[in-house]
Amino acid sequence: MKQKKIQCKIPLQTIQEGIHEFTFIIEKTFIEQYTIEEVLDANITVVVTFRKQTQLHHVNYSITGTAVVPCDRCLDDCTVTLEMSDSLVLKIAASDNEFADSEDVYYIQSDDTEVDISNLIYESIILALPLQKIHPEGMCNKEIEKYIRSEEQKKNTTIDSRWESLQNMFDN
Repeated sequence: MKQKKIQCKIPLQTIQEGIHEFTFIIEKTFIEQYTIEEVLDANITVVVTFRKQTQLHHVNYSITGTAVVPCDRCLDDCTVTLEMSDSLVLKIAASDNEFADSEDVYYIQSDDTEVDISNLIYESIILALPLQKIHPEGMCNKEIEKYIRSEEQKKNTTIDSRWESLQNMFDN
């Protein structure tokens, strides 16, 4: 049985001009759908403030929540906090030649009934992940920590014979 694709859509034609707020909850099914390999599970809230105008629509969004990822040190599951906010502008294109999206301006057609921001949320989750995904000190897998320490000690105690004579250089 094929699973229904999760989409985060903003209706364009059914809402009046003005400011509207949408909330999307991102969980494991969204992560699996977009195959975010780094993330195993998530509990993320995306709050979108949408300001509808005649030719331009302003989208401000913030991402807050937690994601479960493999720890970079011990590979056990680790929960990291995600926080991010950004904005963009949706502009109604007058012609097909105008559809060259820039960094913060996305062009849509005048007859579009809704805007799917799922890909935007997907990209933002990836960008919000911290570079180092590790447990707090002392929370890593004890066996792995023990192994890492023993390997570091081996590395520190064995000195390359070419450099042995320099070891006592500063003892004069």
